[in-house]
Amino acid sequence: NATSEWTEFPSRILVLPHILGLIVRQCGALQGALTVPEAPESSKLRVVWLTDQLVHVDNNTDTLEVFGGYPRLRGLAFERTRIRAPLPSAIGNLTNLRFLVMRE
Repeated sequence: NATSEWTEFPSRILVLPHILGLIVRQCGALQGALTVPEAPESSKLRVVWLTDQLVHVDNNTDTLEVFGGYPRLRGLAFERTRIRAPLPSAIGNLTNLRFLVMRE
Protein backbone atom coordinates (compact mmCIF):
# COMPACT_ATOMS: atom_id res chain seq x y z
CA ASN A 1 0.00 0.00 0.00
CA ALA A 2 1.13 3.50 -0.76
CA THR A 3 1.35 4.57 2.88
CA SER A 4 3.87 1.87 3.79
CA GLU A 5 5.92 2.66 0.69
CA TRP A 6 6.14 6.30 1.70
CA THR A 7 7.05 5.45 5.27
CA GLU A 8 9.74 2.95 4.36
CA PHE A 9 11.51 5.25 1.88
CA PRO A 10 12.37 2.64 -0.77
CA SER A 11 15.33 2.95 -3.10
CA ARG A 12 13.18 4.68 -5.71
CA ILE A 13 13.59 7.97 -3.88
CA LEU A 14 15.42 10.65 -5.86
CA VAL A 15 16.87 13.92 -4.60
CA LEU A 16 16.57 16.67 -7.19
CA PRO A 17 18.29 19.88 -6.06
CA HIS A 18 17.75 23.34 -7.48
CA ILE A 19 14.73 22.58 -9.68
CA LEU A 20 12.01 24.32 -7.72
CA GLY A 21 10.96 26.34 -10.74
CA LEU A 22 10.52 23.21 -12.83
CA ILE A 23 8.49 21.49 -10.12
CA VAL A 24 6.35 24.57 -9.60
CA ARG A 25 5.46 24.58 -13.30
CA GLN A 26 4.74 20.85 -13.41
CA CYS A 27 3.12 20.10 -10.05
CA GLY A 28 -0.56 20.84 -9.61
CA ALA A 29 -0.98 20.02 -5.93
CA LEU A 30 0.76 18.79 -2.82
CA GLN A 31 1.78 15.12 -3.20
CA GLY A 32 0.35 15.06 -6.72
CA ALA A 33 1.91 13.35 -9.69
CA LEU A 34 4.24 15.54 -11.72
CA THR A 35 6.37 15.25 -14.82
CA VAL A 36 10.05 16.09 -15.07
CA PRO A 37 10.93 16.28 -18.79
CA GLU A 38 14.66 15.91 -18.10
CA ALA A 39 14.10 12.49 -16.49
CA PRO A 40 12.10 10.42 -19.00
CA GLU A 41 13.01 7.14 -17.30
CA SER A 42 11.22 8.34 -14.16
CA SER A 43 8.73 10.78 -15.59
CA LYS A 44 6.06 10.11 -12.98
CA LEU A 45 7.30 11.40 -9.64
CA ARG A 46 5.67 12.13 -6.32
CA VAL A 47 6.69 15.02 -4.09
CA VAL A 48 7.47 13.82 -0.57
CA TRP A 49 9.05 16.86 1.06
CA LEU A 50 11.24 19.86 0.49
CA THR A 51 14.03 19.48 3.06
CA ASP A 52 12.03 20.16 6.23
CA GLN A 53 9.11 21.82 4.48
CA LEU A 54 6.17 20.65 2.40
CA VAL A 55 5.20 22.72 -0.61
CA HIS A 56 1.80 23.27 -2.16
CA VAL A 57 1.38 24.99 -5.52
CA ASP A 58 -1.91 26.77 -6.16
CA ASN A 59 -2.20 27.18 -9.92
CA ASN A 60 -5.41 29.19 -9.61
CA THR A 61 -3.83 32.02 -7.64
CA ASP A 62 -0.24 31.47 -8.85
CA THR A 63 1.03 31.15 -5.30
CA LEU A 64 3.30 28.77 -3.48
CA GLU A 65 2.55 27.61 0.07
CA VAL A 66 5.37 26.30 2.24
CA PHE A 67 4.40 24.30 5.29
CA GLY A 68 6.99 24.18 8.06
CA GLY A 69 7.81 20.99 9.93
CA TYR A 70 8.31 17.39 8.92
CA PRO A 71 5.25 15.45 7.79
CA ARG A 72 4.05 12.44 9.71
CA LEU A 73 4.41 10.24 6.67
CA ARG A 74 2.08 7.43 7.70
CA GLY A 75 -0.87 9.81 8.00
CA LEU A 76 0.53 12.37 5.55
CA ALA A 77 -0.22 15.05 8.13
CA PHE A 78 1.92 18.12 8.62
CA GLU A 79 2.12 21.34 10.58
CA ARG A 80 0.17 23.99 8.71
CA THR A 81 2.46 26.91 9.49
CA ARG A 82 2.38 28.50 6.10
CA ILE A 83 4.29 31.06 4.09
CA ARG A 84 2.29 32.30 1.15
CA ALA A 85 3.91 34.34 -1.58
CA PRO A 86 3.56 34.98 -5.32
CA LEU A 87 5.53 32.40 -7.26
CA PRO A 88 8.34 34.64 -8.56
CA SER A 89 9.43 35.79 -5.11
CA ALA A 90 8.84 32.37 -3.60
CA ILE A 91 11.06 30.77 -6.23
CA GLY A 92 13.74 33.35 -5.57
CA ASN A 93 13.71 32.57 -1.85
CA LEU A 94 13.52 28.79 -2.08
CA THR A 95 15.68 27.69 -5.01
CA ASN A 96 18.47 26.61 -2.64
CA LEU A 97 16.22 23.99 -1.03
CA ARG A 98 15.84 20.43 -2.25
CA PHE A 99 12.80 18.40 -3.16
CA LEU A 100 12.77 14.76 -2.20
CA VAL A 101 10.61 12.92 -4.71
CA MET A 102 9.91 9.29 -5.45
CA ARG A 103 8.97 7.43 -8.60
CA GLU A 104 5.42 6.21 -8.81
